[in-house]
Amino acid sequence: MADDATQAAAQAHKIKGASANVGGMALSALALTMEQAGKTGELESIRQALPELEQRIVQLKTAMEEALY
Repeated sequence: MADDATQAAAQAHKIKGASANVGGMALSALALTMEQAGKTGELESIRQALPELEQRIVQLKTAMEEALY
C-alpha cells in the first residue's frame, strides 16, 4: 500500500507543477492536497479525489483550448 501511495504522491506532484506552470491553480491546489495525502499513506483520500481531478483537468484543457483559438 505504501508503494501505491508513494507513487500516487509522485504523480500528483508532477500534475501540481505542470498545472501551475500553465496557470491551472485550482488543479494545482487539488494535486497538492493529493500529494500530501499520498505522502501520509492516505490512499483512500486520493481515490476519492480522482473524479474531481479528472474534472479539473478537463476544465483546464478547455480553458487552454479557448485561449489558443
